[in-house]
Amino acid sequence: MEPMEEQIQAWIRDILCKHPAVTDFVLEQSCKFEGWLKFELAAAARAHGVTDLTVEAACNAGKADMSFNYAGITYYIEINTSHRIGPAMEADVQKLHVYPGQGILVFILFPIHKADNWQQRIGDNAYFTVDWRQYCSQFFPDHSPDRGMVIGCLPVQVREPQAITRHAAGSRDG
Repeated sequence: MEPMEEQIQAWIRDILCKHPAVTDFVLEQSCKFEGWLKFELAAAARAHGVTDLTVEAACNAGKADMSFNYAGITYYIEINTSHRIGPAMEADVQKLHVYPGQGILVFILFPIHKADNWQQRIGDNAYFTVDWRQYCSQFFPDHSPDRGMVIGCLPVQVREPQAITRHAAGSRDG
């Protein structure tokens, strides 16, 4: 069985391929689209057999964009779409650290161009460390081969409260 991070990346690629007009609009306008993606991703997750699916799932740290159970594991998902990795994604990582199940930060970095050094954009962020080789993939739609996105699905482990405080104080050990 593929890790859930890889499954979610595949579901997102399928969603984007099925909606070329939305994908084009997002790339042309550089508009955030996590609200729309959240519901499309929930539908894809349900179609792939997840159970206990909840959008805007309440838990001890507030609300996750979604949660579900798959193969006996409860996943909490936070989704962020942006042209840069920034404080909003760091806030999502902090929330995922205290959720009671397996956290996954889903981020879409866009727009990117074929010649962009998106790996450096991700690696140089000051908010958390991302192994882009393992958790990120490029997506260039067939109908727009020069503009695309990076799809990242980063597992986030539960931490003890004092470890979160130390991390928030400046550590990048993500």
